[in-house]
Amino acid sequence: SIHQNSFKSHNEKKAVRKLVNDVINDAESEVKSDGSIDKNGIPTAANASSLRSSVANDAFPLVCLSLNRVKLGGRGITAIVKFLCENPPLKSLHLNGNSLSGTSLGVLWKGLGEGTNSELRSLLLQSNQLNDR
Repeated sequence: SIHQNSFKSHNEKKAVRKLVNDVINDAESEVKSDGSIDKNGIPTAANASSLRSSVANDAFPLVCLSLNRVKLGGRGITAIVKFLCENPPLKSLHLNGNSLSGTSLGVLWKGLGEGTNSELRSLLLQSNQLNDR
């Protein structure tokens, strides 16, 4: 029914906003501790904060999530795994340039296997540090 679809859409929006806020908070805390900047000289937190406005536009359902160069860290990967396990499936996930380790990728891979995200067709992982495993 229309009411059920509206409720589902509201829950999807809420989940995506929480995921983005978790990732942004993680990135901002890392920038405060190490003052990192991206290749364009922009503080990483500024890149992550720009996600807030893109989530606010209500363009759902979400089929592609691009979190490139936002310094995800372990907490960010954990938030993404939780999101992927609890929400409608993505078709594409972009995690380029986050200095992710093989350990982080293992957490993501395990979470993808345990979740219901059978629609994922594209996982972009360029410019990460995946050789620690």
